[in-house]
Amino acid sequence: MSIREILKTEIKSLLIAMTYFLIGFGTLLLVMKLLLADFEIHVAVAGKAAFGALIAAKVVLIADHLPFMKYSARRPGWVTVLRSTAFYLAGTFIVIFGERVIEAWLHEGTLSAALEHVGSEADLTRALAVAICVSLLFAVYSAYDVLARSIGKEQLHAAFFGKGT
Repeated sequence: MSIREILKTEIKSLLIAMTYFLIGFGTLLLVMKLLLADFEIHVAVAGKAAFGALIAAKVVLIADHLPFMKYSARRPGWVTVLRSTAFYLAGTFIVIFGERVIEAWLHEGTLSAALEHVGSEADLTRALAVAICVSLLFAVYSAYDVLARSIGKEQLHAAFFGKGT
């Protein structure tokens, strides 16, 4: 395979994954925006959804090359889905709490005050809700990947996007 073909395949994979995560994150952030509107809290979500989708897509494409993330026909597909979802969930927690700590640190001025703020119950509840929703997106992505590898991308694509019977 030439470098051009490899690049074309990687860009196509990135765009597909990014589109999936853009729709997922966009939906998640829209729901959050609608829930916060009841409390007259207005948030901008389009940029966060696009940036999050790009990061998530790149992470899953890199993780696909890690040996422990690969699908194996020797074990049930749910094991691969569960393992990869747990991996992505751990990463999601790190990113969510890291982002919150940095934001609080800039606002509060000290790391200890930032950690205290992030440790408050209200912030933990919101972060946990986001992490659960994001992990569901990763679980569906992983399940689709397992199905594509076990029955073939063409057959799976035809089942979802082909003509019905």
